[in-house]
Amino acid sequence: MIENYFDFKKNGLFIVLKGILLSLFFLILYVSLLFMASTDYAINRDFSMKQNVNLYSLIDTFSDPNDFSKFRDSVTSIQKVSQFYNQLNQNQEITFLSIFDQPVPIANFKGGIKFDHGYETDVGEKGAYFDEISNEKLIDIKSLQMNEKAFSFYNLKVSKGTEIPWDNITYTSSQKMMIPVILGSNYLDSYAIGDQLKGTLYFETFDFKVVGFLAENSSVYYKNDINKFIDSYMIIPYPNQLSPIGENDKFFSGILNFAMINGDIAASKKLSTDNVLSQLDDISKRTKFDNYTLLNTPSYLIQFNLMRRTIQKNWHLVTLIIVLMCMSLIVVLIFLNLVLLKKRYNKFKILWYKGVSQQRLAWYLFLLMMKEYMISYLVFLVVYAALSIRQENMLKILLIVQTCCFMLDYLLIKSICQTKLKEISSRA
Repeated sequence: MIENYFDFKKNGLFIVLKGILLSLFFLILYVSLLFMASTDYAINRDFSMKQNVNLYSLIDTFSDPNDFSKFRDSVTSIQKVSQFYNQLNQNQEITFLSIFDQPVPIANFKGGIKFDHGYETDVGEKGAYFDEISNEKLIDIKSLQMNEKAFSFYNLKVSKGTEIPWDNITYTSSQKMMIPVILGSNYLDSYAIGDQLKGTLYFETFDFKVVGFLAENSSVYYKNDINKFIDSYMIIPYPNQLSPIGENDKFFSGILNFAMINGDIAASKKLSTDNVLSQLDDISKRTKFDNYTLLNTPSYLIQFNLMRRTIQKNWHLVTLIIVLMCMSLIVVLIFLNLVLLKKRYNKFKILWYKGVSQQRLAWYLFLLMMKEYMISYLVFLVVYAALSIRQENMLKILLIVQTCCFMLDYLLIKSICQTKLKEISSRA
């Protein structure tokens, strides 16, 4: 014990340095493995166990009105959103359900107060009012805007009339059309097939034509409401593909396009969250639009995942960097081993001359080197305890590997010492 004390007093700096560098080596391995394992665990959790699919809510990240307005002021920027929607809507791996509940002011409305947007809500009904700009009597009615995939996904059926000709829908000024709409079953007493309604969507006036009525008790999933009944709603179609726009369409399309990319993504349970994020990331890179996030996946996980995908795509480079770091540490550790061996060799030689057996010398060396690895274990465990994400199985594996390294290191130094001492004996 006293010999260990004097050894530490003489070689303490090198012993501590070796212990810290050893712990650093294993921490690099631990963090590298943990990074891949922990993101897989975090992002692949099932967010909707009771459904046949996993649902994710996609929204844009423009929280600042000034940034939003500035972005919409550029036709090029709006086109990026259009391309993002088009590619998202055409994606074969995931199903994009674009739904929004923007109320629509209707002129000379023939229905009752139950169709008012605020009816039976905390907001309360507004009722009919006179609009000084249009000089017409208006009422803001309940309305859902949705794409064809959402209509099909929620198995909405027309009980009377025809379905919407989705491929023909467009909102550009150069191709302005009468918009076909489907009304909920509660409208059957107020409107008929072929009736027209004049309304305003995002400050743009449109003529809507009734082409059909929904089956009774139709419902959709919307904003955590599993069964949002839409018997009193007007269904306005989103186009399957957004067309290029000009300056005249900039204001309206800037609002419409952003409304259309705020929706839900339905993905097979076989498709992991990582795969969904991968699909979005690929679309984002192709269209140069990345101002989005998924509500059912924390934002930091999306950034975490994007970082991980970048690492995966550059795995050879990352591996090379890790290998070079580890090799550099190994070279330094070998140097420290040689320094410590040189400093301790005279002590071994004296003990050898005194007739101490090889077994006793080997045990003495074992105790000396154990100090270095005890420091390594201690630093490693302290850092591990401070980490926010811990993986016990991986910790156990690396502690076992660290112990194996200790034994290999010990056997190597022991072999070198015995060789040198035998050389002394042969010369004597």
